[in-house]
Amino acid sequence: MARAIHLPTLATEKCPTESGRIVDQAFGLAFGRGPVYAAALGKNSTLQFSPPERFDSERWGGNKVLWLVGPEYRGPLLIRGRRLDKPALVRFDEGNVPPGSIRLGAVGAGLEPAWRDRPSYTRVQDLGCYAWQIDGRGFSYAIVFRVVAARD
Repeated sequence: MARAIHLPTLATEKCPTESGRIVDQAFGLAFGRGPVYAAALGKNSTLQFSPPERFDSERWGGNKVLWLVGPEYRGPLLIRGRRLDKPALVRFDEGNVPPGSIRLGAVGAGLEPAWRDRPSYTRVQDLGCYAWQIDGRGFSYAIVFRVVAARD
């Protein structure tokens, strides 16, 4: 399932973010084509950058992202990312040098189909245009997002 990262390149200076939509009434705006979505972002897929000190890190700031997995998909997931407008990585969750991916296991047989969610942090070092790549059984796609300065 770990495919090579194949994220879009920028043809212009504009970050090609997308509008969110409601995929279930229990959640706010969600971004992505599904069955996996990123939630807890601002309008037009923006992530409010909190500085590294809020994460007890020397270089990696970021903010919360809630990953939603539709009940129709029960397989494993791999989420990775990188910056699109300059060479830079995306990392996840906690730590001075956070992990470079999120992995979710498959849902066990015999369980009722239901929405899954996975709270996380997306960690970056600077403002700019980024994308996550979501890989699952039978699909691989990107969600582009912009990192902007947090409003306190």
